[in-house]
Amino acid sequence: MLRDGLGVEQNETERAFWLEKAAIQGHEHSQCTLGEMYYWGETVNKDYKKSRYWTEKAALGGYTDAYFRYAYLCAEGQGGPIDYESALLYYS
Repeated sequence: MLRDGLGVEQNETERAFWLEKAAIQGHEHSQCTLGEMYYWGETVNKDYKKSRYWTEKAALGGYTDAYFRYAYLCAEGQGGPIDYESALLYYS
């Protein structure tokens, strides 16, 4: 809603605020979305470490959309050390 301005004024900063609140409470979709925002630097400062953190949380929570993203971050060593074992696990 906040991203597209559906029923409310479009506000990316507020969107990021509420996504983080939901992510902290364990909402996997929010965790994955927040990880993507940090990866691309959308509304928040680009931060691969935070991107990997939130994407890993979503993947560990079983959010399948996060599997490929987390595997990629591990394989490329973005936001942390290269981890081919985890990459292979989540690519599979």
